[in-house]
Amino acid sequence: MYTGMSQFEVSVIIPVYQATQFVENAVVSALQFDCVKEVVIVLDENSPSLRDLAMQWSKIHNRVIILQHPGSAHKGAGASRNLGIRIASCPYVAFLDADDWYLPNRFDLSTQIFEQKEDVDFIYEAIATSFETEQGQELYLARGNREITFVASPISSGIKMFEALLCQQGFGWFHLNGLTIKKDSLQILFDEQLPQMQDTDFIRRLCLSSHHIEGGDIKLPVAKRRIHDHNRILKNHEEKLTSKKRLTDKWFLLMLGQTFSKPCNQKIIRDKLSAEMDYHQSPFLIWIKLRLKALILFLTHPMAVKKFLLNAHSTEPALIEK
Repeated sequence: MYTGMSQFEVSVIIPVYQATQFVENAVVSALQFDCVKEVVIVLDENSPSLRDLAMQWSKIHNRVIILQHPGSAHKGAGASRNLGIRIASCPYVAFLDADDWYLPNRFDLSTQIFEQKEDVDFIYEAIATSFETEQGQELYLARGNREITFVASPISSGIKMFEALLCQQGFGWFHLNGLTIKKDSLQILFDEQLPQMQDTDFIRRLCLSSHHIEGGDIKLPVAKRRIHDHNRILKNHEEKLTSKKRLTDKWFLLMLGQTFSKPCNQKIIRDKLSAEMDYHQSPFLIWIKLRLKALILFLTHPMAVKKFLLNAHSTEPALIEK
């Protein structure tokens, strides 16, 4: 239980994969804060040069911890964050991507909120985007992303935040770089089976498994996300489509066994249908195929019809570990 500002100590977890040229900036940005008692760097690749560089940091900075997967294997961002979570020893954990960095105000409001409200499970804050090239900026924005990732209004209930993120159009989103989580409240890990979109899945489950949450600074960014030509989100479109299908399949099955609200059920079903469509076809053909797929889906999953049509009184708290 957090009883004083002096006890606000944070473990910052940084997974590193093909980001050698950026990671030092990330590490330095985390070490600027006295409340950051350890920076857990998880090397997700077998790169001797990166390993040597990381070992130099650990010798210079006693707050830096270097980890690798067994056999120096590449396990993915989800597995790397999970390893960092298991090793982290501070009462609070925060995440930082290796090519991003924290701004000087990163933990200002988090410190105050956790001091004043000891039952808070996690705090979410806004982050900004920095573009390395105009091409990257155009591609990123063309996919419907915002230059500042934030939510439209603060919500203090994890369940209500889940519903707003999933169902409320234009409500926004928050990024892992802007989360500060009480470790004792963290009952879930990242899904290691998702090549991408582990963060989307994690944030949904984090909201569902949390009770009291708080918005810190949801307008003024506390971190910056770097968009460059090597970002997997921009480069590997096929991997993202595969991840999207896996994610929507997973949440469809979870929906069948959970009590979500009617709008959430409908959004999950629509997402599943949408993820299976080839949108390079004509609009009329897409319209026909969507309805055929919906019919097949409802015939093979009768419970989905009930979930789609009937309204639950409220979403119930759910611990969804995977």
